[in-house]
Amino acid sequence: MPRLLALIDDLQLANSRIIFSATRSAGWQPGSSHAHRRIVTALRNREIHKAVAILQAHIRGLERASPDDDKSGSATDRASGRASGSATPARR
Repeated sequence: MPRLLALIDDLQLANSRIIFSATRSAGWQPGSSHAHRRIVTALRNREIHKAVAILQAHIRGLERASPDDDKSGSATDRASGRASGSATPARR
């Protein structure tokens, strides 16, 4: 188990480096912390629809900054289990 946790830590670090590099080269400006605070504030105020809207805008901004050429759907679609462009979650 310790080896697995160490491997996960290494992968997370590598992923962070890739994201940082991609966003810097795309001209991204720091704003994530502000978006994260707005999402948490909306959740604390039980404004779920507002939190979802802020999160979706945040993810779209990250996708625009990513040089990902993956044609299998957006990160939002993959994270939610939806097929690209689908309105309903995929069965697992």
